[in-house]
Amino acid sequence: MSDFIQLKKFRDIDLNDPFFDSLKSDYPEFESWFFKKADDQAYVYENDEGHLEAFLYLKVENGPVTDITPPLSDKTRVKIGTLKINPHGTRLGERFIKKALDYGNIPFE
Repeated sequence: MSDFIQLKKFRDIDLNDPFFDSLKSDYPEFESWFFKKADDQAYVYENDEGHLEAFLYLKVENGPVTDITPPLSDKTRVKIGTLKINPHGTRLGERFIKKALDYGNIPFE
C-alpha cells in the first residue's frame, strides 16, 4: 500500500472501482451525486494496485443546524459528507478522521 492520503478531484477517481459497489447498492442516487461533484475534491487512499481503500468527502456548510437538539447557531462548519474505509487492521480510519479534524482546524492529539 502507498503510505499517503491523496486529495483528488472526483473526476479523477474511478467510480467503477469495486470499493464503491456497496455505496452504489445502498444509495441508488450515489452515481449521479458522484458525477455532479466532478470539480469537487475528496481524500483517497489507494493500495499498490491502484484500487481504493478509503474515501473522504468534506463539505463546507453555512447556516444554522436546526435538525438537532439543541440547535447550532448560524456559522460555517465542515461536514463529513461521505466517509468509507476498507478495514484491514491498520489505523487508516483514524488517519482519515484526523484529516477531517485538521481540515476543520479542530485540535487533535
